[in-house]
Amino acid sequence: MTKATGRYKEVLQGLKDWGAKMVIYVPDRWIAPLCLAAEADPDLISVNACREEEGVAICVGALATGTKAVMVLQNAGFLSSGTGINFARMYQVPLLFVISYRGNTEETLHYHVHKGAATEPVLKGFGIGYRIPDAGRGLAEQVADAGRFAEASSHPFALLLKREHLA
Repeated sequence: MTKATGRYKEVLQGLKDWGAKMVIYVPDRWIAPLCLAAEADPDLISVNACREEEGVAICVGALATGTKAVMVLQNAGFLSSGTGINFARMYQVPLLFVISYRGNTEETLHYHVHKGAATEPVLKGFGIGYRIPDAGRGLAEQVADAGRFAEASSHPFALLLKREHLA
C-alpha cells in the first residue's frame, strides 16, 4: 500500500488555480481522496455522477453556461464513454478529463493492466491530447496548464494521473 502523501491536494489546487468551479466525478479507489476533498471545498460544486457519460454531459452543460468544469474518472470509465467523448470532441468542447491511469507500468493488480494498455491508444484514436505529469514540475501547475490547454485548443484534453499523483 502506498503511503498517503496528500498529492491529491495539489491536483485540487491546480484545478482551482485554473478556475474550475465544478468537479464532476465517478469515484474509484485512487481518486476517492480527490473527490472527497472537492466535496468538502466550499468554493467548488461537486457532482457524483452515476455513470461516466452522464458526467460528461453535466460537464458539457456547465461549460456551455461559462462554468469551468472538470470530469474526474478512472480510465475504465473513460474507455466506456465513447459517445459522450465523441460529442465533446466533435463540438470542440474544451473539456478537461482528469483520469486515474490504472494499469500503467507501475500497476500491481493484473486485472487493471488491460485498461492501461488501451488508454493511450484510445485517446489517440479520438484525437484527444493528453499528458502524464512529470516529476520536474509542480503538479498543481501541470494540472492548471492542462485546463488552460483544453481552453486554448477548444478541444477535450486528458491528464493521466498515476497512483503517485493521487496518494
